[in-house]
This record gives sequence, structure tokens and C-alpha cells, in this order.
Amino acid sequence: MLLMASHYELGQMKSVASVLKILTTKYPQKKRYWMQLSGTYMELNQDKNALSALEMAYKLGLFEEEKEYLRLVNFLAYQEIPYRAAKILKDEMANGNIETNQENLERLASFWQQSKELDNAIDTYQTAYQLAPKTKSQLKIARLMIQAKQYKAASKFAATPASDASRSQAAELQYIRGMAFFELNQPTQALKSMKKAAQSDSMRQVVSPWINYLESQG
Repeated sequence: MLLMASHYELGQMKSVASVLKILTTKYPQKKRYWMQLSGTYMELNQDKNALSALEMAYKLGLFEEEKEYLRLVNFLAYQEIPYRAAKILKDEMANGNIETNQENLERLASFWQQSKELDNAIDTYQTAYQLAPKTKSQLKIARLMIQAKQYKAASKFAATPASDASRSQAAELQYIRGMAFFELNQPTQALKSMKKAAQSDSMRQVVSPWINYLESQG
């Protein structure tokens, strides 16, 4: 330990890492060595090694606090491994090690979205939305539903704006409904929604071509 401290004081981080690697091998159940090793690799800009040390502490069952689990899943997502981040976050929420609140559900949904797991992302965003209904979240979910070809669900979910919706946000929800109805081969409903969206200056230019096309098909 004195050797490691002297290396640290001298700024010899590679030597600090070498000592910590020995300590983690000799005392694998000592969480602080894994965390220190991860932090040292971070200082050396060796992010992959930093993540490996953190993951090893997790696999050994050494984590005790929510912030440790969150540090791991956020690091995984940062390293562009969002699917593993989502799996761990979901598991540890189920185990009670991470609180199932609106913030963490949003985090989980974003990991699913980054993983291109759109159905999981939509389901999780909706669960978070039910805890705190905000139009910003409603729009995100409705757009994802269109992207995932969940047109019927999108038409229903966008029907009633959240209580904090601005005029332009309500109009965008109508625009999304219009696109959903169009994909569902319901041109009358699509036109009705597009015309409602056009009542907002912010959406008029976007929906005008849709209105012209739908009216020409009538």
C-alpha cells in the first residue's frame, strides 16, 4: 500500500495500476481495489480497462450502493454497449438494487433505444410517462411508435395531449396521428388530423403537402 501511495504521489499512474492489478488478484473480494483500479485506468484514458475492472467488481457481487450499479450501466452505454447496460439496469431494478423511478425508467428506455430495441424502448418510456406525463415524452414515444410501425398504437397514444402541451406540441401530435392514419389506410382520419395540425403556424408548412395530397386523392 505504501508503494502504491508513493507511486500515486509521484503521478506514476501506470505503476499504480500495476500494483492494483496485483492487489485485485490477491484480494479479489476487496471492492475498493477494483474501484481504485477502474479509476486509475480512467486517469490513464484506458476506458476499456476501466470498464473491465468495474464489471469484474459487479460480477463478483461486490456492489452495495445504487450509485455503483448506475456508474456501471452509464459507463457501458458511454462505451457504446447499450444492450448490456439495459439488461443489467433492468435486472438490478427487478432485484431492488436500483430504484424503479421515472428517471431510471427513462434511462433504461434510452438504453433500449440506443440498442435499436424499439419495442422495449416504447414500453419502458410509456411506463415512465405514466409516472410523470409530459408532452416532451409523449412526442418522443409517439415518434418511436411511428418508427416501429406501431401505427394503431401511435394514433391512440397521440390522441390526447398531456396537460402541459403547448399549441405547437398539440399540433405535432395531430401530425403524428395523421401519419399513423395514413399508414393504416384511413385517409379521411388522416386528413382530419392534418387539418387540425395546420391550425398551428409551426406545423402548417409541414402538413400542407399532406393535406394537398390527401385532398387530391379524395
